[in-house]
Amino acid sequence: METRQQIRQYCQQFRMNGIHSELDDLIRDAENANTGYLEFTARLLLAETAYREQNDLANRLRAAKLPPTSDLSLYDHSVDNGLTKSRMNQLKELNRQDQV
Repeated sequence: METRQQIRQYCQQFRMNGIHSELDDLIRDAENANTGYLEFTARLLLAETAYREQNDLANRLRAAKLPPTSDLSLYDHSVDNGLTKSRMNQLKELNRQDQV
């Protein structure tokens, strides 16, 4: 069995879909740049980490069931959900900093 195919099977077995999807590109880049084993391994793990973080964010957004467009300035402060107006203003500030 070809080594790449064997790696793909291991990725499927261990549910490492980030590495699985990026494997050919990472191998090609490593061969072109004559990358060492440590750097190549780090790039494999980085690809997996990025994939999982992206999926985690997508799952959290889906679970939050937020509307596609939401505006914190339209928040109804009369609803008692434990979130004070000052805390909401702090969250708005974080949102503005993220957009800059």
